[in-house]
Amino acid sequence: MMFARFKTSIKRQLFVTLASFTLFLCVSYTGVAVLVAYVTEDAVLESILSYEAKTLRDQYAKTSLWQPPRSNYLQLIPNFAQLPEAVRADVQAANLEGRSKAEVFTKLRLHYHVLRLTDDQQGAYLVAEVSPFLVVNNLSKNLADFMLVIALLMTGSALLLAYRLARHIAAPLLQLNDELRLSVKDQQAPTFSASDRADEIGFLAKTLAHNLQSLQEALKRESLFTRDVSHELRTPVTIIKNLLHRDANAALTQEDRQLLTSSMTEIDQTLEILLALARAENLALQETDLLAHLEHAILNLEKTAQAHQHHFTLDLDEAVFDKKTTAMANPHLLTLLFNNLLNNALFHGGDQVIIKINIDTDHIVIGNAIAPPMPSHTSGFTHGKNLLTRIVHALDWQIDFQHRNNYFEVSIKLSPREK
Repeated sequence: MMFARFKTSIKRQLFVTLASFTLFLCVSYTGVAVLVAYVTEDAVLESILSYEAKTLRDQYAKTSLWQPPRSNYLQLIPNFAQLPEAVRADVQAANLEGRSKAEVFTKLRLHYHVLRLTDDQQGAYLVAEVSPFLVVNNLSKNLADFMLVIALLMTGSALLLAYRLARHIAAPLLQLNDELRLSVKDQQAPTFSASDRADEIGFLAKTLAHNLQSLQEALKRESLFTRDVSHELRTPVTIIKNLLHRDANAALTQEDRQLLTSSMTEIDQTLEILLALARAENLALQETDLLAHLEHAILNLEKTAQAHQHHFTLDLDEAVFDKKTTAMANPHLLTLLFNNLLNNALFHGGDQVIIKINIDTDHIVIGNAIAPPMPSHTSGFTHGKNLLTRIVHALDWQIDFQHRNNYFEVSIKLSPREK
């Protein structure tokens, strides 16, 4: 309902805006046209009156007599006192203001133009009753019905044009609205057809699609983090609780201490991995040196082995460090991957484990012998596989596990470089 209401609203608002603007232009243009017609009409009448007045003055200068005007609608009034009663007051007011011209509208719908011919206000006047020559008024009377029909047709055309323009302008926004509604309903990655546009709507569609996809990915990572925390930490937390619920005065055995230490290490590693996978910045890939991270992981493994009194032997061609092996990866996730691969090999391989490492531009292979299961080994294969798979998938790589004859091997296929 919300989308339907918004859809109706934006079309209505666009239609009202465009219709109002179109009608405003039509009315304004009509008003200006009528005003120009009246001004032009008055200018023509004033020009005719001025030309006749000049002719009369020239004749008076020659003969000292006022000649009758050449047109019947013009009257020569020899003095102010003989002016028609209808125009006398307006002419007197014009004289007081220093004007020699006056335009008078009477109650009988007569229209007079009066022009004083001399400097003497009591002298002669040229008077023209121009009602028959008012073209604008006569047209508006004779053609009132026709003009009304034209006005209605133009108004209807303007409203129709406004409606079609509103539909055309709102079409990409309505389509974006429908696609957004479908993407929210289906919980799929948003794809908007308006993203191909080169205008502001295209930019809006691309930005909206990117933000929605980022939001969906963030919600997915949050859901996975909540699920994984509940699943992965349940076993070690239960072990720690059981140990702590024992009699406080009872001393922990060496086996219990190893179990407690192993559980705490597992919790720490699991939280570090899950928090790394939950952060968006750890999903950004860049050109990364694999050997530098592997070397760092081997140094960390040596410290871990010394702390737990374990011994290990590396089966690794040292010549590989003379080469430059890089891949598209996230440095933080790559560090976690190597650390977990080597730590799992160390703790599952016994006190004298041999870790075999093979690395090149396409594959990473790490294998180790598996010692008989011991109670101190709280991390099962399923637990380790799940975390490693999550990291490798986040790096857009592929992982494969091989378990045969007390030997465990992890093979990781790197994504090919884009050319």
